[in-house]
Amino acid sequence: MDLGRWLGPWTDGDRVPGGVVRGEVAVGAGPASGAMRAATWLPASGEVRGALFVVPGLHPQGPDDPRFARFLAVLAASGIAAFSPYLPAFLRVRLEPSLLADVERAFAAFEAWPARPRGRRPGVMSISFGSRLALHLAGVHAPDRVGGLVLFGGYSDWREAMAFALGDSADSAPSRDPLNTPAVFLNLVEGLDVPARDRGAAVDAWRRYIDATWGRPEMKLSAAHAAVAAELAATLTPEAADLFLSGCGLRPDTATVARAALARLDDRAWLDPRPALAGVRAPLAIVHGADDDVIPIAHARALHRLAPATSRAKLLLTGLYGHTAHAAPALGLRRAPALARELRTMVGILGALSRAAAP
Repeated sequence: MDLGRWLGPWTDGDRVPGGVVRGEVAVGAGPASGAMRAATWLPASGEVRGALFVVPGLHPQGPDDPRFARFLAVLAASGIAAFSPYLPAFLRVRLEPSLLADVERAFAAFEAWPARPRGRRPGVMSISFGSRLALHLAGVHAPDRVGGLVLFGGYSDWREAMAFALGDSADSAPSRDPLNTPAVFLNLVEGLDVPARDRGAAVDAWRRYIDATWGRPEMKLSAAHAAVAAELAATLTPEAADLFLSGCGLRPDTATVARAALARLDDRAWLDPRPALAGVRAPLAIVHGADDDVIPIAHARALHRLAPATSRAKLLLTGLYGHTAHAAPALGLRRAPALARELRTMVGILGALSRAAAP
């Protein structure tokens, strides 16, 4: 199976399969966010056996993030037509209500895409915070049009996910990714009690920090990302620099500033996945990495516990993947029972992807 070949730990994660064709599709303009586009991946042979609408996570590159683009290419190499939108708010690393309407428009464009096989309901998959949008499609907007749903690294409580990213929860240290703190602050700006000028300067610097550090594992070392932050802080006024460094997790007051900002925000009820989850009728696979350093594994267990019986939800916890569908370069497992268990889980994940794409 091509999925197993390319997504298993025996294949170098930097290798991209050949025999695939990348394209783009225009998505009509919406009232809040304007025109969009979507990346498409197809097998060059033209032999398409299924289709997946893949919702990315918060990332300024969207479907062009190299790890995510490789995954889409792997889907295409296995005969699955992949369609993934550039969601404007996600490209700005923002969680905004406009995302719900944007994903609806993108899904409609996917359904009309000529490359998608007809006569069957397509599948939906999501990464990270994209889980909220995938649940919206499968549980609220288009439940009768979704044939299968796969959530990879999804969240059950957005405030708890943010607390983890800040290092402000019992689950955080030492496992969390330290590079995600600015992403939290970018979503707390409305609650920051600072002059607009300083806030705007910090927002711009956080975006540049993310561009310079994300996707580079070596930047998780404190000396490496602190050096990037110091260089950017030197371009700011002292007041903006203090806020910027707090938002990078490099000041003792990071958690205090974030808690105060959260307290000033409304409840952002639209971010709660539970109402949408309750309406899911398509087969649901909840996949999560045991060592996920962005959203802890407890969120997967909570989603599975809350999933309705109509979804026939399966919980697949794996040590082979972290926060993305990107396998470790080696199994790293010494005992045969653990190895066998992980391989069984991987087969379950690949099966869930295949069934969602071609139910």
